[in-house]
Amino acid sequence: MHVWNLGVLRDLLGTVLKLLLRKRGFYRGRNLTKRLAVFNKDLRKYVRDNKLELSARKIKKETLNWKSDMCPVLFAKAADCATILQYANYKLQEHFEVSEYPSLVACVWAANIFSGCIMSGGVNLTQPERDTVYNAGMMFLETYVSLGHEALEKGQLYFKVRPKLHYLQHIIESVLYTQRNPRMGATFMDEDWVRHAMATTRMMSHRTCALNVLRRFCVITKAALDRQLQKRH
Repeated sequence: MHVWNLGVLRDLLGTVLKLLLRKRGFYRGRNLTKRLAVFNKDLRKYVRDNKLELSARKIKKETLNWKSDMCPVLFAKAADCATILQYANYKLQEHFEVSEYPSLVACVWAANIFSGCIMSGGVNLTQPERDTVYNAGMMFLETYVSLGHEALEKGQLYFKVRPKLHYLQHIIESVLYTQRNPRMGATFMDEDWVRHAMATTRMMSHRTCALNVLRRFCVITKAALDRQLQKRH
């Protein structure tokens, strides 16, 4: 869950929604505030018509981490991310293309197939389900990394690539040699802790946050090793 729903999927949806909302091609409105209002109304209608669940009352500019010097990220619950992914796939299939990033449609489609299969599958995946998870997952990874490279060449902050993307690759490849559904390893109980940790992280400098976390980890590791050495002597 933390690798997909609360990790890579948040990065994907943050970028997708920002691309859809920043111009008037998908939603009417002279400014972002009005387009967000139209988007939220359309999202609620989609959720209601398809009998889905969505706990977020509305998606705001802050929810998308809409800043000029940072990649967009959708700050939402794990279940909400899965619902919004279905909506994004529907919306992109309806309009079919985003001129700046033509392969975005295929990327979101693959992500939706991958997510839907692992969420609907049982503890052990059948062979057809394993094939679907692997093929859709690898298609998503290839298109997402390609889009990230394309955005980098254009000098645009979209399609954030983080270490969780590499971990996701190992999860996807694991279905080749095990029948166990990757979803069964999800730790849903600590979602509240992650939300609290992310709230704290947002109050720190995004440029030095990752480095400071690694430094703290090194200090804690050294202290733990020192204690073990003292016990032996």
